[in-house]
Amino acid sequence: MNTHLRKLSILFLLSACGSQSSVFNLFPQKLDPADRAAKYLEEGRPEKAKTLMLSELGTDFSDTYNALDATSITGASEALAPFVTTAKQATFASLLASAEAQASGLDPIDLMLKSKSLSDSSGQSNNIFIAMWPILPAANSASVLSAQKATAALVAISSFYIREDTLKLTLFQLAATSLSLKVADTNGNNILDASEIASLDLATATLILSQIVSAAQAAASITAQSETNEAKVASKISSVATALSQSSGNDDQQKVQSWLGTLGN
Repeated sequence: MNTHLRKLSILFLLSACGSQSSVFNLFPQKLDPADRAAKYLEEGRPEKAKTLMLSELGTDFSDTYNALDATSITGASEALAPFVTTAKQATFASLLASAEAQASGLDPIDLMLKSKSLSDSSGQSNNIFIAMWPILPAANSASVLSAQKATAALVAISSFYIREDTLKLTLFQLAATSLSLKVADTNGNNILDASEIASLDLATATLILSQIVSAAQAAASITAQSETNEAKVASKISSVATALSQSSGNDDQQKVQSWLGTLGN
């Protein structure tokens, strides 16, 4: 049942269901915690799912998770991992990640469809991390942190991954990186102009670089057939990471600025 519920949680986020009847009509009336959390996600009540899953994951996990902020997010997955020791707990953490993303306005359906539709031509509008901007929530410290927390919860359960977890991780890494870049778009025109690129500081550039590397690592773990949507998204992320690694510069700031500068508009 655990694996089944984790698959259901991603299906609720990645597929548009045309049926008016809930999939949970197939389940008994008394639902276990994972069933109930998945039902909350289906009903668009992610905060209820978050509260329930944090309760089930225990005080140590929930206290650590709730205390995460911009200064502690780097080691978040390592801090959370010791409190996830069973497949059942991994199911709870996976559902928590889905709830965190849904509550912050991140829609994996849109992420998947948008990234799938990108052309292979150059330019910022076809860069997978920038092309996401129009479908992302407002870019601010809160939305970036939510995407990072969803990612951290998934990285913490790496010993128990199923395929759907890997796909969610890739999408949430994509969203976290895209939001971090979107913060730099101060004039809100969905393009980074020369002055905005020049204003990127070292700390922001280092964050963006590390997130792109992490996103590429998550994407590389997708072993689906080359023609699947997941693999196409993974390929685009990996291409960006390769281009960034080849950018000129003496530090992260110069490398990211150089990479963005070569994209054009």
